[in-house]
Amino acid sequence: MTISLAHFRENLVRSGLLSAAELDAFEASLPPEQRPRDAQTLARRLIRAGKLTRYQAAAVYRGRTRGLALGEYVVLDEIGRGGMGQVFKARHRTMERVVALKVLPSQAVSSPQAVKRFQREVRAAARLIHPNIVTAFDAGEHEGVHYLVVEYVEGQDLGRLVAERGPLGVEEALDYVIQAARGLEYAHRQGVVHRDIKPGNLLVDRRGRVMVLDMGLARLGVGEGPSEESALTGTGQLMGTCDYMAPEQAEDTHHVDARADIYSLGCTLYRLLTGRSPYQGKTLVQVLVAHREAPIPSLREVRPDVPERLQSVFRKMLAKDPEQRYQSMGELIEALESCRAGRPVARAAVQEPVGDQALSSFLRALAGESGGRVRPAARKETIPTRPSGETAEGRFGRLLGVGRGRKAPYAAAAVAAVGAVVALALVVFWPRAPGGAGRPATASEAMAEVIIPWPAAQRNDARLQIDGASVEVDASVDRIDPDHLKLALAPGQHRIRIARRGYETFERGFSLAPGERLVLELQWRKSATEPPLAPGAAAQSGPPGRSAGGVAVTYPARIGPLEFLGPPENLGPVVNSGDDDVSPSLSADKRILMFASNRPGGQGGMDLWMCRRPSSEASWQPPTNLGPTVNSGAADNAPFLSADGLLLVFDSERAGGLGDRDIWMCKRESLDQSWATPVNLGSSVNTQWQDSEPTVSRDGLSLWFQSTRPGGVGLLDLWMCRRTSRGGRWEPATNLGPGVNTGSYETAPALSSDGLVLLFGAPGAGGDLWMSTRPARHAPWGKPVSLGAFVNTSYEEWCPCLSPDGTTLLFQSDRPGGSGGFDLYQVPIRLYQQDGSVGAAGAADLAGAPSKPIHSERPDVATAGRWRSLCNGRDLTGWVVVGRRNAWRVKDGAIVAQAGMDESYLCTEQEFTDYVFRFEYRLPAGGNSGVFLRTARSQAAHKGQLEIQLLDDSAPQWRSLDHRRRTGALYGLAPAKARLANPAGRWHQVEISLRGGRLVVHIDGVRMLDVELDAYRNSGRNIPALERRSGGIGLQYWGTGVEFRNLHILPLSPGLPGPEEARRRQHEWAEPLQVSVEFVNPPA
Repeated sequence: MTISLAHFRENLVRSGLLSAAELDAFEASLPPEQRPRDAQTLARRLIRAGKLTRYQAAAVYRGRTRGLALGEYVVLDEIGRGGMGQVFKARHRTMERVVALKVLPSQAVSSPQAVKRFQREVRAAARLIHPNIVTAFDAGEHEGVHYLVVEYVEGQDLGRLVAERGPLGVEEALDYVIQAARGLEYAHRQGVVHRDIKPGNLLVDRRGRVMVLDMGLARLGVGEGPSEESALTGTGQLMGTCDYMAPEQAEDTHHVDARADIYSLGCTLYRLLTGRSPYQGKTLVQVLVAHREAPIPSLREVRPDVPERLQSVFRKMLAKDPEQRYQSMGELIEALESCRAGRPVARAAVQEPVGDQALSSFLRALAGESGGRVRPAARKETIPTRPSGETAEGRFGRLLGVGRGRKAPYAAAAVAAVGAVVALALVVFWPRAPGGAGRPATASEAMAEVIIPWPAAQRNDARLQIDGASVEVDASVDRIDPDHLKLALAPGQHRIRIARRGYETFERGFSLAPGERLVLELQWRKSATEPPLAPGAAAQSGPPGRSAGGVAVTYPARIGPLEFLGPPENLGPVVNSGDDDVSPSLSADKRILMFASNRPGGQGGMDLWMCRRPSSEASWQPPTNLGPTVNSGAADNAPFLSADGLLLVFDSERAGGLGDRDIWMCKRESLDQSWATPVNLGSSVNTQWQDSEPTVSRDGLSLWFQSTRPGGVGLLDLWMCRRTSRGGRWEPATNLGPGVNTGSYETAPALSSDGLVLLFGAPGAGGDLWMSTRPARHAPWGKPVSLGAFVNTSYEEWCPCLSPDGTTLLFQSDRPGGSGGFDLYQVPIRLYQQDGSVGAAGAADLAGAPSKPIHSERPDVATAGRWRSLCNGRDLTGWVVVGRRNAWRVKDGAIVAQAGMDESYLCTEQEFTDYVFRFEYRLPAGGNSGVFLRTARSQAAHKGQLEIQLLDDSAPQWRSLDHRRRTGALYGLAPAKARLANPAGRWHQVEISLRGGRLVVHIDGVRMLDVELDAYRNSGRNIPALERRSGGIGLQYWGTGVEFRNLHILPLSPGLPGPEEARRRQHEWAEPLQVSVEFVNPPA
């Protein structure tokens, strides 16, 4: 759906986010050439200026104007939703406080029962102000929308924590349950029973503090008569979650008391320690009956490290009879405290909390007190460094912009860091560290403070650690001002470490007394080690903004395996537009270019587009949109085209994903067919976070992408998934680790064909392109190096793409001289292999390891023997020449056919039935050759052969041939599925698999052919090999010369397919049906 600029403005004003006067003033502040001409551009400009969030812009664009401004609250983003409401991140207009705002869904407004339940939640929440309960700030109704405003907490619920990490340690689980119990003890004393305690309703923040969520099921024990309670649940609805529900609650949800929460908390403890609920069942009724009748499970049977004392406490929490349980949360807390490290611990009294912590701190400051004692004067220490005027705010903010061909990095993880720029103050939370260092202070300790004068704009590309634990900034509470960072630490010894790209790392140990305030002054000192200039580069002055450091360069120049043959060239106005053109991908034959663009004429804000050209040397034709089958009304970005041109992988914000941005895939059967409907890669790849910028290895067995998911090194990391076959499911993603990723952000990976060179984007002078290499596929990646002034400038360069043949590097840049915001550029390159040869290697090295497959079909089962060489490297032993004998010879270990001779072919002396045949070949310009299958030595070279064609398709004399006579085709019968790039002048790797009637051919790791031979028996052509079950292998010569080397064969046992083949076929059926393979054949 595309709307006009006027319509978007009208929706925006109607939403209450901005007035018409504010919009006019904003547009007038822009230079004339930057004033928006369409709705998408205006939205991007507003987002970049901080006037709108991406969520707001998307809602307004879709026409959803109601509910974005509720009274004094402005909705920023959606956090979650459930049956009884949606939860949003919001901000108070005047106080600038970020809050969580829960609203009743619009479809439920007409229900008096739903409204009454919601109002009951408001009353319950208003009574509860406690450190272990999410605080309610406000409630109201705006234009029929009912809402509750509560504290916004950056954190994770315990259910998700266990799902990601597995069962927790005993001490950690015990600590979380004790904290929850303290919050519930306070609630019970206020007459409120929660009735839905479960891991999903217990939130742990970045300091390790547990807070009880969702009082929507709370029963008010005071001031609400039985008749009203019965009316609210009179439909028979079960109030609670059955996996954690007390037996008496399932029987009568109206009259349960605090002991039901004790039971549910016991079930929660079991889940934290074991990873599963205490009672299992296939149906709701079975689970409820198990809670009532099944024996209490033993914690120690599953977790032998659980102390006997904790086992006893757990059993009493889960007693079937409420009278046999602990009779109050106070009793339970005392029992749980006695289980800490196997020794009794005195229970701290639950203090009556202050209604607003920020207000209480302000009042204490006015009274000159802190925790009942006078705070000492601040101690000040200065770190000897030198300030720098350079900031990361501008470039990181631009990276977050919509018009960069990607969603704000992917904004979910980065928003806290960017929000620090406009925050009034900051508080840093960190995970619990072992031992005393870095731990939060207990209730009996007076916290100490460390104040760091550190402008927010300098924090975006920095990594901060306290006592070895990474620290993240939370800009929503305890604010001071945007130029100071405040850390609340327990008294004792600590160590701080701050690493920032381009600057010397600061590391310092210090000690803190109770209540002490320490000021650490930072002055940044530039790192003395700058990336060295590559060969051929000379440092001298150049035009402003020309390169990262005023560096002029000469070509050719080489950095590692990458040689630059010339400067970057803009792809020109035929490809690039006045808008943003980003994320290029090039087909193997270099005749198809795919990219993303927000130019007019698309389906949504960002679409996938394609250019074609008749040859790799010709000019590009105007782009065409991939249409509504592929593109959606949302943002579709970062296309990656497989080497055979039959698989398209990209990221999208469309509906149906798991997170804000997911990775999707679509296929087609041939280059002439349309793309099928995209499918989501599912939960093995995608998460609730942002997963984007995908690329697939040449063999199709690894997927590389960027993600903001937890568990990474920085804000945005590079990740990788593997699978065992092309039809198989992806295994869980692994992070590329600190060797590649940093505490900042790494984006848009691009992989060479041999999998040994990795390019990606990361901070530099602007947004720069970087490279990492490795010696082998399973070796760790080396330290990244910048591509330097050969590619990078002080502007932004992102989204690299290596052509499959290793001769072209494409990327996007907003440097001057382009057509629009971001343009596509290309650089001519040479990619050197480890042996010093030029050109991109295939997916495996046949010469070095003939038994290593070059694609996903591993022919390592049902074999009749081992891999055997078909050439001794000295002479033609084992071969018979059919035709002109002096046409063939062995030279330098390769079988060579001389040009200018009459046609002939070599045939193996031995006949083979089923086999896998691997070899390499090289053709001269205009070359023509082939491989004969199941041939007979008496058969003529040119009549009735079952031939795999090998041809220089780019030669003028062969361009008119149809697809059934091109490289990789079953000559005259079946066309190849893809075109071969650079067919002449370089070695190509081939694998031919012949099993019964099935023939599969791969060239350079690309599947060119996959056919059943029986389908061609009635083709009208006389091909005797179609009737034979065995025969020789022939190497054809057609007068133009050809070379063959590294010829190896693996004979296969005839009969039924082996387990590997069966698994592959199962997955090929399962993938389009979107079902799992339930019965897997065991390995051979």
